[in-house]
Amino acid sequence: MKFNLYLVLFILIPAFISAAPPKETPVLKVTKLYADHAGESVIDEPLGMTPSLTARPGSYLKRFLSPSLAALVLAEQKHTGEIGTLDFSPLWASQDPVGTSVRVTQGSTESLVHVELTYPGGTSIGLKFKMVAQGNQWLIDDIIYPNPPISLKGLLQGSPNPK
Repeated sequence: MKFNLYLVLFILIPAFISAAPPKETPVLKVTKLYADHAGESVIDEPLGMTPSLTARPGSYLKRFLSPSLAALVLAEQKHTGEIGTLDFSPLWASQDPVGTSVRVTQGSTESLVHVELTYPGGTSIGLKFKMVAQGNQWLIDDIIYPNPPISLKGLLQGSPNPK
């Protein structure tokens, strides 16, 4: 009887461990990403002190982006010349993020995070981060830009309309 109990526990415990919910909320994940990139908004010179999202190595991208979005960003890095498919910084929705402030809030569902960017002069825009739970973490699967809605994933794939 004791052996059967151990056998059942041996089989069930890994199932409970692998089904553990993500350790941090989607809002916290996006906030940590912006914290890592705050230098882009704060440091005007010298340029490049904080690498943009599209200049980060794969090991970094995998901490924040879904495998499919990370692969698209890595493919974007292979473009030669100053501008590839993107002509703006994906996190800042602009070419020059200096002076931009960020507000991160929960969206209408757990897998949606709103980011309000306020640029110098007071103009604001709202981005929507689509999140996916993978393993025990939340990852960014897409960013939707407003007016008209444009998808980061779509832009990198050549079809900017969000799905």
